[in-house]
Amino acid sequence: MRYLLASFYLLLVCRLFLLDFVLEPTNDEGLWQWNARCEQWSLPAHGILHNALSPVNHWLNRALFAVVSPSLVTKRVLCSLLVAVAAGLSCLRLVRRGNESGAVLLLAWLWMDPYLFRMGSWAILEPLLMFGVVLWYHRAERVGFSVKDALLAGVLTGLLVGVKLTVIWLVVGACAFLAWSRRVKELAVFMVATAAVAAACYLSVYLQSDQARYVEIWRQHTTERTQVVANLCALFQGLPDLRSAFYALTALLGCGWWLWRLVRHGQKLGASAWAVMAGLAALATQSCRPERYLFLMAFLALLAALDAGMLRQCRGWVTAAFLGLALCANGVWYRTFIMAPANAGGWALHARLQEGAARGAAIAAPPHLALDLRSPVQPVSNGLLSIPADETYQPDLLVLQNAAAVPSGGDGHLREQMLQRKAVVTEIGFYTLYEAPPTSALPTLK
Repeated sequence: MRYLLASFYLLLVCRLFLLDFVLEPTNDEGLWQWNARCEQWSLPAHGILHNALSPVNHWLNRALFAVVSPSLVTKRVLCSLLVAVAAGLSCLRLVRRGNESGAVLLLAWLWMDPYLFRMGSWAILEPLLMFGVVLWYHRAERVGFSVKDALLAGVLTGLLVGVKLTVIWLVVGACAFLAWSRRVKELAVFMVATAAVAAACYLSVYLQSDQARYVEIWRQHTTERTQVVANLCALFQGLPDLRSAFYALTALLGCGWWLWRLVRHGQKLGASAWAVMAGLAALATQSCRPERYLFLMAFLALLAALDAGMLRQCRGWVTAAFLGLALCANGVWYRTFIMAPANAGGWALHARLQEGAARGAAIAAPPHLALDLRSPVQPVSNGLLSIPADETYQPDLLVLQNAAAVPSGGDGHLREQMLQRKAVVTEIGFYTLYEAPPTSALPTLK
């Protein structure tokens, strides 16, 4: 069993690092790295302020880009490494606790997971969160939860909130667990540590940023997404997509098993159980419910349930069925997530932009295609997350994303401007490339 488990784990790791180099770049990847990229080379960010939403990710990028030049592949490799370590630590814990069947199920779930197939190789926030949640679980679920444990768990939780505010359900879950257990001193230490670390993370960005823009981005991602009655009613309108259903069922399975143990055997709910239930309740009130928000809840629910004894013994044919399903699912996801975007054209355009930057062309392009260009770039195709393009800006190369992105306020203006200059228009996959005779030559920064 252990040899089979190790083989599947190594295959998962190989898949993660292979996809780092072949996946089509995505809009979010560029947005989350853009501020650190611009600070590294003292370039204008042109209104993108994603460090306001994830200061921990921003400072991690700054440290990374100070050692290795900014690029999507660099951050993807780091993200894949974190996912690999998180999966390995989780399976190793289950094996050491005598639950090899549970480790196989967890690994098969990760193989079948329709989001992790690509997410583990994306330069986005979820890989950081998955790694952090595993560390948090190992600390928060300790049997003898002491004041020292509360302090360390609080620091970890504060950092996770600093990665992404939507994981606030971890805070709620841990507080509910400590309050229910009547551990007042531990609860106070945990709350102070969490609040102090999270506040330090966001203040570190707020004090150095465009503060009006900072507040606007937070408003877009908090109050504008919370309309409790309307969002709760929307839960019953239509069927969820496959990925959301997959995670929701996993999380509900874990919650159901915990509640069954509570009723049948009187076993108390741990911090993870409280956290997952709080997360599901909070997410139901939000208008933005992408599958990636459910992913972490499902992963934590399954890990905690297996670690607490679910499926400790499993027949060999059941284990084989899990792994067989995982392999079949990968065939489906390969077609969906690799073959389908293969014609998107991002990498081909990235090469064209590199050539343009080398000759000093003025460039306007989506951030994920221009992250490693050491020259000023006007970001486009960013929706509400970027201010409109400067109307005086005259690009020589313009790339607009016409699928899988929301046009920004300046996209239309730049398009009309390029057409008036008799630009050559080329359709490439998800993108449209406009090439005009150069009217300005911005020198490449040395």
